[in-house]
Amino acid sequence: MRYTIRVTKLVLFCLMLTLLLVGCRSEDNPDTLGNLYEEKEIPVDSFVHSLYSVKPDKAVSGRFLLALYNEEVRTFQLAYADASFAKLDYVENDLHSITDYRNVLEQPKAEYGVGDHPIFDTDPQGSIYLLEYRIERGDQPLMNSRFVFIYDKTGHFKDRMPVKGTSALQNFTPFKLEVSKDKMILVGNNGIQILDLGGSLLSEVRLGSTKALNAHRGEELTLPSGTIVDAVWMDNGTLAVLQQSSGGGATLSAYRLDLKQTSWSTSLPEGFFIRGVFYDSAARILYAGSPDRILSHDTSGGFVEETIRFDSYQSGSYTAAFLQGDETLELGPFFLTGNKEWKAFFRTTQAPRLISKGYSYRQLTGKERTQRLAAIESEEKEKKVLQVLVPFPDNAIKQKVAAYEKQHRDIKVELSYFRESDQDFNTEDYKQFISLQLFTGKRKWDLMATQFLPYKNYLDKDLFADVVEAAPSLWEREKQAFLPNIVKAITRGGKVSIIPSRISMITVMADRTAAESLSPTNYKWADLARLGQEFKTRNPAVKLWYMNAKRKDSFVNRYQMTIDGFSQDMLDTREKENQTALISQFLDVIKTTGREGDYADPPQDKPLFIVDYFFMQDFLINLDLYTDGKVLLGEPAMERSGRHSFLIQEGYAVNKTSDRQQEAFELAFFLSRYGEQNNIIRQDTYENLLKMEGMTPEKEAAIMEVRNITGSLDTLNYLDHRVTDAILYTAEQYDSGMIDKDAAIQTIQEKLWLYLHE
Repeated sequence: MRYTIRVTKLVLFCLMLTLLLVGCRSEDNPDTLGNLYEEKEIPVDSFVHSLYSVKPDKAVSGRFLLALYNEEVRTFQLAYADASFAKLDYVENDLHSITDYRNVLEQPKAEYGVGDHPIFDTDPQGSIYLLEYRIERGDQPLMNSRFVFIYDKTGHFKDRMPVKGTSALQNFTPFKLEVSKDKMILVGNNGIQILDLGGSLLSEVRLGSTKALNAHRGEELTLPSGTIVDAVWMDNGTLAVLQQSSGGGATLSAYRLDLKQTSWSTSLPEGFFIRGVFYDSAARILYAGSPDRILSHDTSGGFVEETIRFDSYQSGSYTAAFLQGDETLELGPFFLTGNKEWKAFFRTTQAPRLISKGYSYRQLTGKERTQRLAAIESEEKEKKVLQVLVPFPDNAIKQKVAAYEKQHRDIKVELSYFRESDQDFNTEDYKQFISLQLFTGKRKWDLMATQFLPYKNYLDKDLFADVVEAAPSLWEREKQAFLPNIVKAITRGGKVSIIPSRISMITVMADRTAAESLSPTNYKWADLARLGQEFKTRNPAVKLWYMNAKRKDSFVNRYQMTIDGFSQDMLDTREKENQTALISQFLDVIKTTGREGDYADPPQDKPLFIVDYFFMQDFLINLDLYTDGKVLLGEPAMERSGRHSFLIQEGYAVNKTSDRQQEAFELAFFLSRYGEQNNIIRQDTYENLLKMEGMTPEKEAAIMEVRNITGSLDTLNYLDHRVTDAILYTAEQYDSGMIDKDAAIQTIQEKLWLYLHE
């Protein structure tokens, strides 16, 4: 249970001391302090055909072998390019055209074909190795047995060898072929096959199955679980393996083929979405790449440095999902060339995942670096500095800040945060930290994120700047982007002091037949319960409710989904009799939604009503459901007032004492504009969604219903956890039968009174 701390002079002194000792962590720009590069675009868009993949030619330093895709005839062709990529030399002869599997299966005489794209590599002598499949004809033609075809550098056929040996890997589908001087590896998501140059299977690396003893520390090591994203040869028969777990974590490991064991494994930073790994054999450094940066590690797994951060360069504009939406690019192949110049290519996330951008990065050293640093220092002196405080750092806010600075060259944003990660973050500590700053005037920020904070208290005390007063022209322009009801809800006494970036609201996915008598925005919990019981009477086997958790674990979810319909009215209703009735109705709903036999456990159960927080991306993925038997309803209206509340999930407030209020509000609106893809509080979201490919009248109606539900929101939910946690504990005691209804009502009323009178 959380509890309220009454601040005495002693506690205030201790908090001030903590503030001085701990303070906020600042986010420095790593490229300003570390590596600096000259970025040049590689002209991949000038190629006649689309670029699909790139690999270094092992026989010629500074030369690359490219796979290009002709979308009209669905064929690939290989070509060589030097480091400038200005001219392509196509591979001809027997390798002049590579047909993808769709075309191959349509050709009755074809015996072999690649998958949906070529998987290839070169050996140190320059021969080209291409993975192909034998076609088995029948009612349903299949591409089955794997073969490695070998061609000389001009495309003349040299050899064809089957991949021989019995594999223990289930449904193994390789996505990469890597050739060394005496071995090959085939890399798939669930394992790695090691072959000799004759195609015979030497060994396999399987997820979670390879165990050995670490002699130095006496502990058992296992290749970490998680999907294999990439793997490369290192030295002495060692593989570097890059993996992504289902929970989002990433690991980089070294696997010794001779010992058949993992020699080390290191976790990569949270939010580092791995895309590939590259090994520099000369420097003996491993590089792991993600859409926003490349990190380097030594051959013992030790972190070396953040080698390059794409956010600081033009390429970062294309990998920022908040800017590009469905057009976002992700990191594809990347290499460090012999002259120590990086080549990085970026592909689309949509099939066929073609490479649309490429960049070279030449590291600046010596005099060039000194001159660049001097120029940066001179530019920085002329910039207006904005101090921005957020609870903890994440890649999204860093990307947004970097993009804003690119668009506003006269602004430098200094990002500070309360804790270094969300793992170390505590809501209560953060609230005390911010409250201390606000109430003592010791504010060190121009713009602050308001999530996790009791912003009602701050607004009531007029502690934030008002955009209507500070930047009236900006407000007149920017407010047009929001739904009118959102503007009205965030306006208090004519003032607007929090700019919402994202909100959360609760919705109900209902069986269309069951909900046909309900208005999507004008019904209450009692109506929903009554309809459920009517259906239950007609069909006793029907399940009524589901709230994103199994019944035995459902109480907290049921509480969160229902409390908003009552809590604000409970606080606003001072007459004891009316308040008692509200609390009684709320407790009835808690009981009703958790009743055994009525609560569903999907997937076997199909509930009439699914109550959960609304996510637009999930809605769009399941859009067909709303045209076939399902309907979306807003959260039941508040029982007494009929209002509909929402929570600011991410918002920003400007320091009332800041001398950069105009600039701070401009940044706040930028962050709001890119709060999330298909943001439900913005007008243009619905205009753009209606233009989607494949739109039908039924889908249009479902999208406009979301607009209607969002448009009904009229009350900003200000309640902090002191209210909700206090009610939760008592409601849970009642739900479990520990106390009766009268005792629960009396206890909740006492807690509400304490909150209102503290």
